[in-house]
Amino acid sequence: MYKPCLHFVGFRSQGAVDWAARIWGKPDFVHVHLDARALADMAPEDTVLYATKASERFVPYAYDDSN
Repeated sequence: MYKPCLHFVGFRSQGAVDWAARIWGKPDFVHVHLDARALADMAPEDTVLYATKASERFVPYAYDDSN
């Protein structure tokens, strides 16, 4: 059974992630950029929280979120 995930997109600092997590809960994924990799990780049932204007800045190249 699939459990919907929580994605944070466009958060650039750990402090911002921590602040959002206090309100929304711990995210399953933190995506630095909205890129093809982030979109591939998202399912229609997931909740996606965008930082300011992050949804408007699609990056055409996949970003290594592990760094």
